[in-house]
Amino acid sequence: GGTTAACTAMLSELATMYGVTQLVATLDPSNTASLALLAKLGFALANEEPALQEVTCTRGMDSVKERK
Repeated sequence: GGTTAACTAMLSELATMYGVTQLVATLDPSNTASLALLAKLGFALANEEPALQEVTCTRGMDSVKERK
């Protein structure tokens, strides 16, 4: 949808225009829509902190640079 397209464009710009090489997203694990979006964008689960009720996902940016 529109959110995926907008985020994909943002990831591309971060990599190509600003040289960003890694992104980290931290979110509430009950936010399944955000987890699904991050998965679509290529983020991988890095760790879960049940005591803090958060999930951290990471994404390397090399794949974005290669597409340009």
